[in-house]
Amino acid sequence: MKTILLVEHEGDHKEYALKKACERGYRIILATNTNSDIFKNYVSPEDILITNTLSSQELILDVVSFLCEKDIKLDALGTFRENVVIQTADLAEALELPGVGSGAARRSSQNKLLMRETLNKHGFLSQPRFKAINIYNSEHKAALEEFPKPCVIKPLYGTASFGVKMLTSNKDLVIDIEEVKSTIQSSTREAFKYFKGEMILEEYVPGRVISIDGIVCDEKIHIIGSIDFIMGEEPYFVQESSFIPAQLSREERNQCENFTKQIIEILSFQTAGFHCELRLTNDGPILLEIAARLPGAGIYSTYDHVYGIDLIGMMFDAWLGNIIPIGFESRFINFHKNVQITSENKKVLQSLNNIQKVRDQLKINHINQVAIQGQVISSDLSHPTILYDYSIIGDTYDYLLKEANNLESIISYKFE
Repeated sequence: MKTILLVEHEGDHKEYALKKACERGYRIILATNTNSDIFKNYVSPEDILITNTLSSQELILDVVSFLCEKDIKLDALGTFRENVVIQTADLAEALELPGVGSGAARRSSQNKLLMRETLNKHGFLSQPRFKAINIYNSEHKAALEEFPKPCVIKPLYGTASFGVKMLTSNKDLVIDIEEVKSTIQSSTREAFKYFKGEMILEEYVPGRVISIDGIVCDEKIHIIGSIDFIMGEEPYFVQESSFIPAQLSREERNQCENFTKQIIEILSFQTAGFHCELRLTNDGPILLEIAARLPGAGIYSTYDHVYGIDLIGMMFDAWLGNIIPIGFESRFINFHKNVQITSENKKVLQSLNNIQKVRDQLKINHINQVAIQGQVISSDLSHPTILYDYSIIGDTYDYLLKEANNLESIISYKFE
């Protein structure tokens, strides 16, 4: 039986990874900052270590002591959590196990400034102009005013698009920055307790948002698939819906995949999943950012459905040093959408109707009600309330959009 340590953070968001590990017969050692009732379904209580997974030093000290006390030999370790990519990379390196590499983890979306500086240093110029600022520094206003508009401000390290906003002019900069500060709080993500004001300004580049996803195994790059993101209204960058695979010509696909490989080689990813987000412009792809982890949310099951692959299982194989299969073609197209809404005034969801009717009448993968009766609708435009989400499959993009409109016309909702 193989023994794999998973680094978790903030509860049971990644249950699918634990489930997949159990299906494969692995023994899971779980290093986590907090316990959860979900864990007991997959992990023996004596194999759960409560530690500070946001601190590399504490994580390494605690894990080494835990393994030695219990005489446990690990075959692999990893994480599916954005917040602990660096800490997991440090742990893997300390234990001489495969991982993305400590330096590579820091040269990814974990530090967007270092990512851009490293690429510039190696002559990769297909990225926006950028500048580092600190919004807690009294001099930041002058730097903000000087940087060409429109531009995008974002934390050097962030998660779930908190603190990301387009700035269109100098008129409302004070209001804009106060809004950005209000979202980068430990109450939204615990990792933000380490936030010291470091931000990056980036030239705004229009174009479609595409991701190229895959796995690096012992520095060999395996492109697995692509996603075409449809974004919500600016100045925020909320991912509203997506197509898998992306709508790309052969030339565009080759361009995006070659760009991704160049970026990974420069940043020196060793063994890791990757999720490379690009803006597809008239002049070719421009790098938004690359994460040293697999894509998140429910994308794993969609990849399985569309490509017929076990993405999570492949990640385990990479960590274990097993051979990763290559050459994947999509069997059909998947369209997923989060139906979102915000309210300037306080509104409460009274009813959401016809979910079951849609299930009965239409050919869909899933439709789930997310908001519950009595829930107050968010007034935060950067993180709107999701009423429901659904995914449908088909052979053409036009067919899927038509079916999506049909589906949404059946669903109705009311507010108090």
